[in-house]
Amino acid sequence: MKKSFNILIICFIFQSLVTSCERSYYFKHEKNTDLSYEQVEGIKLDEIMDDKFIEKHGDSVIHMETDQHTYYSIKNKMIAVDKKNHKITRITFSSEETKTSKGIHLNDSIDKAIKTYGDTYYKRVEQGTDIIGYVDHKKDWTLEFWHDNKNIFIIRLDLKSME
Repeated sequence: MKKSFNILIICFIFQSLVTSCERSYYFKHEKNTDLSYEQVEGIKLDEIMDDKFIEKHGDSVIHMETDQHTYYSIKNKMIAVDKKNHKITRITFSSEETKTSKGIHLNDSIDKAIKTYGDTYYKRVEQGTDIIGYVDHKKDWTLEFWHDNKNIFIIRLDLKSME
């Protein structure tokens, strides 16, 4: 009984260590995928969100704030903006009409994403959800597809530094 309990504790500690790793742990050694062309309806990472941006893309609604970022809802996207430099650091898709630069939509199969972007992806789990991601080491960007082993339900383009 005591031996079984010790094994259970060891498994719990191991699982905690594996699932608590920072996002960057998973893609440090993954091969480069060129994501420089990625944008969402004309919005790119590192773009400054200013009056010119709002004029071009429409009004935004503040969704939430953290110490470092303000999250805006613009049409069918959630955008994180750095409070210090006003640059876009994350774009999350929230509509089936929105697609990646290579045409991947929400509800597409995860196999379609892999066929489209290639097999140089990392795998991780967050909040009990399976994720595959591609990393551009030159631009320090990641593109992640959150899926249920069949279909994609979240697409997220962001800076590698986002946690």
